[in-house]
Amino acid sequence: MKVFEIKNEFHQLKILNHGATIYEWLSFNDKISIVLNNYDMKTYQDSTKGYFGSTIGPVANRISHGQFTLNQKVYQLPKNQMGKHTLHSGPSSFNTKYFEVVEHSEYKIKLKYVTKHLEIGFPGDIEVYVTYVLDGPSMTIHYEALSNMDTILNITNHAHFNLGDQDILEHELMSPANCYVEVDNELIPTGNLVKINANDPLNFVHKKPLKAGILPMVNTQTKGIDHAFLFDKQLPKTLTLFYKNKALTIETSYPGYQMYTVNRKFEQLTKDGKNIPLYGAVAFECQIEPDAINHPHFNSPILKANTPYHHYIKYTIYE
Repeated sequence: MKVFEIKNEFHQLKILNHGATIYEWLSFNDKISIVLNNYDMKTYQDSTKGYFGSTIGPVANRISHGQFTLNQKVYQLPKNQMGKHTLHSGPSSFNTKYFEVVEHSEYKIKLKYVTKHLEIGFPGDIEVYVTYVLDGPSMTIHYEALSNMDTILNITNHAHFNLGDQDILEHELMSPANCYVEVDNELIPTGNLVKINANDPLNFVHKKPLKAGILPMVNTQTKGIDHAFLFDKQLPKTLTLFYKNKALTIETSYPGYQMYTVNRKFEQLTKDGKNIPLYGAVAFECQIEPDAINHPHFNSPILKANTPYHHYIKYTIYE
């Protein structure tokens, strides 16, 4: 497991070849780490420990009963959620793989992994590139892929952000998401999209503290916010996280994002030997809707053979 660095005057970003993972991200004027990471590097090999900063794929989020049908063929994936469903492509997804560094300069690093047909359970030999690029106050992740067979793909990064406090309850969020994916008591999408109304705790159209969305959800099945949101198609696909004088804007090509507010206690320590409290960070996993392959009216995760895949997530800091 090796650490590679790219940096400029705004960011110092350390990337692991294991999982094409964001290991440390020092940013803003005080150059504090704005993402969760692990003290023990071996923790990155365990898919139950939070996926901190790792590349998730081939398909992020949940797949009902670990099963999907493509071109009249049924594919069965490992069931690593409750023994019933697949979460983040199972226990051996991209977050556990060693990527090859194919390009590395002061401001850019490009990593490659080829997953063989059915290696993780998905069809096709899929050649995947994850590229991190610094440009002034922005950092962009590009996901590119090509498969020799029709397959499904929905790649994201699982960074958990904290802009500088013990927890993120006092952080504020503004997001133009106008609906979220309804889930059952096992957090599997029902197929319904819930329109966000003015009084919904999950309404962040106007800037408000995260605690205003988290605390009303504590006694629900998610124990906080753990929802897939879809952007309003008439508005830019961006969201902004605020804390005191700091702001982090996330822009993406994806139609939505999964927001997760660390609703359970992680036992591991961070790189700096700190405990991770409840609601210790917030993840924004930009992606297509969860279980989209099993819901034809969702955005399609199908990647046709020999057709390029490209999505991006751009992060920009303001102070």
